[in-house]
Amino acid sequence: MNHFKTTVYTVITTRCILASFIVIGYIFLDIPQSTIAQNPSSFSSSSFLLYENPTHGIKMQYPSNWMASTNQLPTYNSIIGFYSPLENLSDVLPAELALSITTYINNISLDEYSKITRTALEQQGMEIIESEPTTLAGNPAHKIIFSPGAQVAQSSPIEFKVMQIFTTIENKVYLLSYNAQTSKFPLYMDTIQQMLESLKIQHPPII
Repeated sequence: MNHFKTTVYTVITTRCILASFIVIGYIFLDIPQSTIAQNPSSFSSSSFLLYENPTHGIKMQYPSNWMASTNQLPTYNSIIGFYSPLENLSDVLPAELALSITTYINNISLDEYSKITRTALEQQGMEIIESEPTTLAGNPAHKIIFSPGAQVAQSSPIEFKVMQIFTTIENKVYLLSYNAQTSKFPLYMDTIQQMLESLKIQHPPII
């Protein structure tokens, strides 16, 4: 495996481990929350706010009752996280959509990055539910939905599912990761889809 593949694999493996165990941390971390939420599928376009990051050339809309925060992001390449409000007292884990941008020395192939990601997930004991091409901000992209395999799930107090969508532009990988409890995962999909469709990437960014 060459240096490029080794570097990419290390980043992906680290991200997979974090995705597996971040839900445990959520139970103990104090993530600021809004008031108790309405039905997550009841948002309208008028209730969305605009997130802008000129440094990275990013614009994206998010629900007005979600929390946009850069606190407690797990990796060096994390840019922003969006967190749903808790619906009731039985909720222990907010849904999260997190954006990360990884910069490499060389240009990155989407196909190669997709293959390495699948390999890293499988070697970390993840069960890949779906893996297919898609688009992100008008660019070719790849979508992977996965959940912990049986061995990994034993160490997690709750069941959760992850959807990652990523695209490569020259030497950068733009990745959006949606994490939620398995039972809540489909409930937020319409909202997550609206957020993904609103994403705009200016490359290179205009500062």
